[in-house]
Amino acid sequence: KYISEIVRELDVPEHKKEISISLIRRIMERSFPCGLSGGEASYLVGIIKAVRDRLIGGG
Repeated sequence: KYISEIVRELDVPEHKKEISISLIRRIMERSFPCGLSGGEASYLVGIIKAVRDRLIGGG
């Protein structure tokens, strides 16, 4: 899956989705300048989502 597809599936307000896509791409470009495979990108987005859920949910 592409980052945009994954983010669009998340339960976040629509206006936050484009910002999220942009931020995730910027983070990935800085952290992984050589690029990531589709599977690696999906895995990274899953980790980011889990961290976000912990921060928002407090658990």
